Amino acid sequence: MVNLAAQHSFLLGYCWSPSKCAIVYPSFRSPHQQQLSIYGELLPAVQEFIYLGVPFRNKGICGPSVVSHHHSGTLATMSNLNSVGACRSGFSLLLSSRLYKTFVRPIFEYGLAITILRKKDYTEIERIQDKCLRMIVGGHATSSTAVLKHICNLPSMQFCSDILISNFCICAQSLLSGCLLSLLHLHHPQSSSLPALSKNSLFVSIPITLNFHSNTKLKRFFETFHQFKFDQMRLTNTKVLLQACHLLWWLKLKKFLRGRIEDLRLGMKIRENLCRFCLLRKIWYQSLVRFLH
Repeated sequence: MVNLAAQHSFLLGYCWSPSKCAIVYPSFRSPHQQQLSIYGELLPAVQEFIYLGVPFRNKGICGPSVVSHHHSGTLATMSNLNSVGACRSGFSLLLSSRLYKTFVRPIFEYGLAITILRKKDYTEIERIQDKCLRMIVGGHATSSTAVLKHICNLPSMQFCSDILISNFCICAQSLLSGCLLSLLHLHHPQSSSLPALSKNSLFVSIPITLNFHSNTKLKRFFETFHQFKFDQMRLTNTKVLLQACHLLWWLKLKKFLRGRIEDLRLGMKIRENLCRFCLLRKIWYQSLVRFLH
């Protein structure tokens, strides 16, 4: 295969870069395995190789490595945003959450559409998202961000991954038979991840009658599914503020009111304990009455 790749480059007039290539063997290279070369340069034998930002091992894309590979870059980008004003004392919480959603979250969403992750991998990704959100609102390392994510319309990372996988499966089904992905799936089904990705719960729940080519209808279905899952979770959750959350009606308000409602609700949750907040408000009110008298 390496010789064929070299012949193909000679035929079409291009050149591979041996310094950017590596051989991933089925198992760690033993001394008896022959070392491969291209253009007379030896190719290194590695256990993991990062291609286009996605780590590969001998069995394909490595889910745990995808999570760990984007961990440092995500936190570094969030720290930069935090230093320029995406914090409690800087921009509004609504703007800060949108900056995070636009510039930070896509970093560790990259590659999730084609990656099969385990439950603990999703837990680790969610932990990264919680850490980024705590940089915006402050709080302890163990403080909950459930209410914050609901108010700012930030779904869990598992749900984001489900949406990416569902969109990928929809696109894969609509490809022509001559496309590379279709040919790989046809001739090497044992190595294809499409069957496993197609078992995604969100993708399976999409009605057959739904028009996949209509982005508006598909997005509306995802929002309905997300609201349904949240209603189920709210019934079993013991958090008082989370149980008090209703539909995201505040999204329909004007921007002027939306930011202030968000600041009030998040301030009650993140900055002060609810009971302590009520007590301080009562003391402040009594002091104000005395002052006016």
